[in-house]
Amino acid sequence: MLRFFRYIVVIFCAMPVIAVAQLQKQVDAMQRLALLYKAKEQQDNEKLLAIAQQKGWDLVLRNKSNNTLARLTGIDSKGFPLYTTTNNNAIAAATTHTSYLWQNGLNLSGSSLNIKGKIAVWDEGAGNNNHIEIAGRIVNKDFSSNANHSTHIAGTLIANGTNPLVKGMAYGATQLLNYDYNNHISEMASQASNLLVSNHSYGNACGWGKLQSATYWTYYGLPGDTADYKFGIYNQDCQMFDSIAYNAPYYLIVKSVGNNRDKNGPLVGQDCYMYNDTGALILKPRPNGISSNAVYDNIPTYGVAKNILTIGAVEGIASGSTQTSDIKMSSFSSWGPTDDGRIKPDIVADGVDVLSCTSDGTATYESYSGTSMAAPNVTGSLFLLQELYSKKNNGNFMKAATLKALAIHTANESGNATGPDYKYGWGLLNAERAANMFAGKDTSFSKMIEATLNNNDTFKLNVIASGNGKLMATIVWADIAGEPTITNLLNNPTLKLVNDLDIRIVKNSITYYPWSLNPAMADAAAIKADNFRDDVEKIEIDNAIPGEAYTIQITHKGVLQRGS
Repeated sequence: MLRFFRYIVVIFCAMPVIAVAQLQKQVDAMQRLALLYKAKEQQDNEKLLAIAQQKGWDLVLRNKSNNTLARLTGIDSKGFPLYTTTNNNAIAAATTHTSYLWQNGLNLSGSSLNIKGKIAVWDEGAGNNNHIEIAGRIVNKDFSSNANHSTHIAGTLIANGTNPLVKGMAYGATQLLNYDYNNHISEMASQASNLLVSNHSYGNACGWGKLQSATYWTYYGLPGDTADYKFGIYNQDCQMFDSIAYNAPYYLIVKSVGNNRDKNGPLVGQDCYMYNDTGALILKPRPNGISSNAVYDNIPTYGVAKNILTIGAVEGIASGSTQTSDIKMSSFSSWGPTDDGRIKPDIVADGVDVLSCTSDGTATYESYSGTSMAAPNVTGSLFLLQELYSKKNNGNFMKAATLKALAIHTANESGNATGPDYKYGWGLLNAERAANMFAGKDTSFSKMIEATLNNNDTFKLNVIASGNGKLMATIVWADIAGEPTITNLLNNPTLKLVNDLDIRIVKNSITYYPWSLNPAMADAAAIKADNFRDDVEKIEIDNAIPGEAYTIQITHKGVLQRGS
């Protein structure tokens, strides 16, 4: 019997105990994938330029509200253009309790030699490597031009704190690998086996947007549709993100959820740009019945991938969050659910009026708002948690699913009702609580397990409730990549979970179930029931009886693909 009260269980259905030879096979497979996808990207780019010239599509757009760029990066299955855009630090660190990791005997900064070069960012361009906060620590892998957005994110990740207000989460990190988002999939596949975390504060332009060069709103949905199908869809990019994460078990991809909820378009009848049947943008009055992206289901494309950590934005809390009422949703952060009803975002962090570096000079700063700002707050914090774990475990690291589970398990409750929701996900990142799971005051009440569930097996663990808070158990696993949606594109509810694991806590004849949400009632509170959608499950028992025995059980439905 083990005496715990906050119990976390992490199961990798995808990964048995990995021998060196098996891990090398995965690395080799990722390199082959990178080469194949790089060739595909080059061919696609050549075709894209030719079609863009033929149809008169702009190659670069500039957003009017926050001066960010959107670049033409692809064509969807219907022949319409896909644009990729960026999603627009002291308070940020306080909000997620990351500043706790800098002191209190932990003294984490990201400077450990064994994590050098294991953090990366894909973004609009490069961070300014001459800025006094990050000078000499940016490795510009794509030789991109400096960009304000990219420099701002680099600052939130690693700024040294010359200006204490902009001190980055991993302020002592000695090397940040910097890529632009062109050809991101082949580059991620190539680097995945060497990385622990990467930040991705960009996504496809979806729904309504307003360009700096135009007076009018633009609608990026297909002609005749009432909403943009790209919101919530599990597409080929999601499949590739999940495949990379599955095959690189120590690499966690951190993705901003998007800023679409306050981009609502013009009034009905006012002029706007919309695509016609040939893919050309035309000016026409906004028709009635088109979604304004104002409530649920407005997360663009690969933000809904399963094995990544997707981040929403809340307002900053200078003194750190101490109660649920402290946590306030931003006006712009996109909300789930995914089209198949999964919980996204996963967690939230500070993304409102975040002060960080810009590329205009060597000592320039500016405040930006966006989920782009929330994501690096999380990425840098998780990098420090890997540093701490490594120090406590002979140089070893947590697997990505463990790190994701840790962030979700210890998040601060957020929202109007107990449990997860499609606004805040599982809550606000709490780096202090996460660190205490394995290196602080909570270690006598908590445990992390990395294990394998084989086909037709049941995992059981007997525990005794301490009475010191809730009895909680969380399970996260790297799921096999799902099949992308290629037909019935708009709000197709086909489930994307491949291996469906189930966690239960049993006491005598009583069975306790995990949290579950119903996408048909997106605003309803979570209930405790079978969760058949998510590769994250969490059970919370408020009234566990001190000294009484409980059994944590993990099983699976059907047959586990690939056997375990």
